[in-house]
Amino acid sequence: FNLEPETRVKGNVVVVGGGSTALDAARSALRAGAQSVQIVYRRRRAEMPAQHEEVEAALSEGIELHELATPQSILGTEEATVRSIVCQRMQLGELDEKGRRRSVKIPGESFTLEANIILVAIGEAPDPSFLPRGTSIEIAAWGGLLINKETLSTGVPGVFAAGDVTYGPKTIIQAAAHGRKAAQSIHAYLRKRSIRNVAEMPSGEVETASLLPPGGRVNVDLSPTPRAIMPLLRYDAIKVRSAETAQGFTEEQARREGSRCLRCDLAYLCPTITDTSKAVEHAQTRL
Repeated sequence: FNLEPETRVKGNVVVVGGGSTALDAARSALRAGAQSVQIVYRRRRAEMPAQHEEVEAALSEGIELHELATPQSILGTEEATVRSIVCQRMQLGELDEKGRRRSVKIPGESFTLEANIILVAIGEAPDPSFLPRGTSIEIAAWGGLLINKETLSTGVPGVFAAGDVTYGPKTIIQAAAHGRKAAQSIHAYLRKRSIRNVAEMPSGEVETASLLPPGGRVNVDLSPTPRAIMPLLRYDAIKVRSAETAQGFTEEQARREGSRCLRCDLAYLCPTITDTSKAVEHAQTRL
């Protein structure tokens, strides 16, 4: 859709899945000209892996969500085109190995949705086919790479792996943390040291020298502050392909959002920073 702006979609679109990719597919299909877009997800909206903001935006754009449903069969025409999709109604059962409630079929309960295009977005898997034959890098049954959990090293000396390819789909925060750990292990490997003897930063390095003039101080309020809500494009204008969905902050909103403290660890070490949140809380208590 982004690489080929001339992409057009006609008719009714059904997207299977509940993650960010499914939401991207649904919203892109709507912008590409689909008459209607519906999402089928086997659990409830609350269990959808997609970000809350994505789901809210999709629903506000007119995309319909069918919770507790999974595809059962696809019906076509004599011209070999898709006509509709039959969905099985589900209910939540016992917890699975990941702590999520399993989706269980409700016998005899199904419904049909008109569909000309069906987009499947039910997950991703690593593609280890790039590895040479006979490699010592081991592959797990699900397609990911097997690593040493402490050092993140593979079966080949000097080759490390981190992120989704080693543990499956998680968040960008977890992937970044895994990457930092891999960098630490690579440094230890190159220096021929134990990873336990390698720190990310030398002792005292985090105590960054203040650039303020002598006696200067920065007052920081560390009390929790909610994020500003981004205004989104209304449904009646959503099919304008060149229009930005996020309308942007006003100057006041942008300044307020930019002033929110991100709780940087340096704030607790720098002697020129004063936390005013306790003073604010004390004043509010007195009032």
